[in-house]
Amino acid sequence: MSEALPVEQVGLGVSQTIAEDISTAQVWKALLIKIKEPNLFLPVSDVTTRPSDDGQGTYREMSIGPNRMIENIYADEALLEVKFVVEGDVIEHVNIIHTKDGVRTLEFYKRHSQTGERVHWDAPKHLALGGVEKVLEMARTL
Repeated sequence: MSEALPVEQVGLGVSQTIAEDISTAQVWKALLIKIKEPNLFLPVSDVTTRPSDDGQGTYREMSIGPNRMIENIYADEALLEVKFVVEGDVIEHVNIIHTKDGVRTLEFYKRHSQTGERVHWDAPKHLALGGVEKVLEMARTL
């Protein structure tokens, strides 16, 4: 009897280099689209959005399979960071554009909201990388 191979986990994050023919502005625009139209990037349905109660971001509800997810999302263009905060959780999902030594990358990871420390993300790495790729594919068309 053969055993299934273990699926590589995201761990402390995934990233991909942004191609030179895609501008930072295009990637940022795709990340903003992802806030209100996550169905273009994820297998979700029944999405509703409105301004968050604190007036600083976007409140979003969506169904993922049988589960309903409620989150507040904050986009900080100065940091090139979008932060997804699931209601009732201290862990944030972060999508951020980095530039280091002239190389731009798009990175997805999770961090603790109070300490800012990265935390292990128990999700299949190939799915998270697929999400990064979808953002970059959309960015190329904008």
